[in-house]
Amino acid sequence: MEFIEEISVGWNPRQATLKECINEYIIFMLRLKTFDPRLSEWYLGGNSRKEAMKNKVEFTYDFIKQSFYKNKKDDDYPEFTFTFGLWNGAKIDAESFGVNVSLGGDDPENYNNNCLFNFPYKGEIYEHYLIQENRDKLLNFIVDHWDAERVLINETWKDL
Repeated sequence: MEFIEEISVGWNPRQATLKECINEYIIFMLRLKTFDPRLSEWYLGGNSRKEAMKNKVEFTYDFIKQSFYKNKKDDDYPEFTFTFGLWNGAKIDAESFGVNVSLGGDDPENYNNNCLFNFPYKGEIYEHYLIQENRDKLLNFIVDHWDAERVLINETWKDL
């Protein structure tokens, strides 16, 4: 049984302001929590696991803006994209996974708008997404939310 280490989807340029990107990101993360409650607790990164565990994420506009882009204005556009990256707070590395979302880009050459999931190597989430049907449901959820046009699975891009 082959396990996928990551799933990434990309979509064409959709230039958006910081405010638009933050709001869409919050909607995605709240929908993700409903889709799979195991994907509901997230932390900002840190210099150590102990430090990162102090940074539990609240999906409010003010929290996300202050955590990622406190020096930007709501109506600013990104130079490349606005990127949001979170970690699940696993106690051991093998159970760690993350989600990164890049939004607001307008580069037609690079699919710089994307959503990337890195999967763990053991534990409950690993066991659940080891089942192909469950991975497919997650992929379809991500593609549907972002209206993605391409998917990257195990280093191979495919057009949808």
